[in-house]
Amino acid sequence: MESKLPPWLKIRPPTGGEIVLFQKVSSALGDLKLNTICQTGKCPNRGECWSAGTATFLLMGNTCTRRCHFCNCPTAARAESLEADEPANVVLAVRRMGLAHVVLTCVARDDLPDQGASHIAKTINAIKADRPSVTVEALIPDFRGNGQCLSQVLESGVDVLSHNIEVVRQLQKSVRDHRAGYEQSLAVLANAKRLKPQVVTKSALMLGLGETQEQISQAMDDLRGVGVDILTIGQYLRPNTKCLPVKEYVTPEKFGQLEKIGLGKGFKMVVAGPFVRSSYKAAEAFEKSLIAQRRAAAGTGGGLAMEIKTGKSVFKAGKLLKVFVEYDNHIRKIKITGDFFLHPEEKIVEIEQGLVGVEANQAAVNQRLSVLLKGIDVFGFDQLQLSQAIAACFEGENKAG
Repeated sequence: MESKLPPWLKIRPPTGGEIVLFQKVSSALGDLKLNTICQTGKCPNRGECWSAGTATFLLMGNTCTRRCHFCNCPTAARAESLEADEPANVVLAVRRMGLAHVVLTCVARDDLPDQGASHIAKTINAIKADRPSVTVEALIPDFRGNGQCLSQVLESGVDVLSHNIEVVRQLQKSVRDHRAGYEQSLAVLANAKRLKPQVVTKSALMLGLGETQEQISQAMDDLRGVGVDILTIGQYLRPNTKCLPVKEYVTPEKFGQLEKIGLGKGFKMVVAGPFVRSSYKAAEAFEKSLIAQRRAAAGTGGGLAMEIKTGKSVFKAGKLLKVFVEYDNHIRKIKITGDFFLHPEEKIVEIEQGLVGVEANQAAVNQRLSVLLKGIDVFGFDQLQLSQAIAACFEGENKAG
């Protein structure tokens, strides 16, 4: 019998204005008869995500042709017929929900000739045709290793190609369907990078099923070995009594340690926590990974990174960081792209112009400094140097005054 849930696994229901957004998402999905993994998979983040106006669309029905021992999806040898208007309805939902980043997943469809690859591709194509600026993330099955199926999805314009190894190598047979496998999943991720090097690749690990620290570390190494950019790590929670029982409730502190270990191994983004799932805060993870990739592609690590790391123009770097800290609660109103870090001189002017009238003070900066350092840490900047850059900025202003 599983032990009582620890206090860190208590779910907070939507309140206040969050309820309005939750109902907006619920109405859009209901009106358009769309499935979500949030509902079918009994995701614990449904309230949080829907209250933020997001959801993960579940394509090709909610019946899976595989039977993994952790999943809540119904299973059958043959699933329901595909809905021809599903791609168009997803587009309508994207419009109604005002999504800038769309996350798609799907059940495994071994009963279809192309395992559903063309349907996934049609949906992505439809989204891109209607909203070219929207980014799309697709969490796909392994397609039994079929390269043509994988290519169809990659050529659709998908921005993030996600495929989960689910658990460490040693637990694969007891947790996943017998048609799935660790090596096959790694091959999917490796082939995605080989076929389309610019695509962001992503995978996920569940903890709490008896894995060891050494096994987790090895899984991280294996994923980095095939070029995976983003890793999510979360707690396995038993969705029904037919699924495997939980063996361990991993503490938030351990998840925090794993996040640091993953970043140290070279992942561009690691999101780890008790409630983290594959699509958890997907837009944020994609944005940060993309910025990191653009910095790497620039060859110098980006304007801001180089200024801080080399000690050049520390005042200017500090000024940018100071603005970022002061206005962290306004960041969502500003389109932050890779250019934000590659061309800080231009972006700081743009931000300052957009925030005219907002009073700045050193106390506010100090209060939000920890938020900044946590966010920027993803890019590998040294926290001490960042602090010194901001201090130099204030010192310079004081002397100028």
